[in-house]
Amino acid sequence: MLSSLRRLQGSLIESSAESFELSQLVEALSEPATPVQRGKQIATLLAHYYVADMPAGVHDEILSDFAVALREFPAWAIGEARRWWVNDNQKRHRRPLPGDLADRARLAMRDVYAAQDRLNRLQSDDYDATIDALIANAGDPGLAGALEGARYDGGQVVCATAFRRARVADKIADLERIGGKLGVQISGASVAQRERD
Repeated sequence: MLSSLRRLQGSLIESSAESFELSQLVEALSEPATPVQRGKQIATLLAHYYVADMPAGVHDEILSDFAVALREFPAWAIGEARRWWVNDNQKRHRRPLPGDLADRARLAMRDVYAAQDRLNRLQSDDYDATIDALIANAGDPGLAGALEGARYDGGQVVCATAFRRARVADKIADLERIGGKLGVQISGASVAQRERD
């Protein structure tokens, strides 16, 4: 499902069917884990770490802290965060805090959050499919931000955001590269330049 979302995120969305498919994927991938799913993921993670004798109820409170921190995330994102913590994390030798796992689950959700932002743009009155696809594929937050409010006019991308003079040529090259990937002809870009570098 995540691969389908990524495929749609990287393409022009010009039909209501494509928009509907994207919204269905976002909805399915955003469904929060059930308490049982969440509890299983937390218990699996904590089973990797030694637990000293604790007074009655302390272990339950620790599990509750994790459950609260992870309540908004789907089971797949919690699972991805858990697997990352015990396998790829350089600090895997220490037991995570609830916020550590929540931060990693949030990172796992970045494609879903980006797709939700895109759906919000699709519903705006001044939606432009070409600019939207360029934003979705920008990769560079500075370039994506510069494209907010831009328009595509006769092969030209007209940006309202100013770049430092030294970066203008790089940004235009990035736009042309992304346009080529999308099959959109970009013959140039008009960008404002800052006076001071």
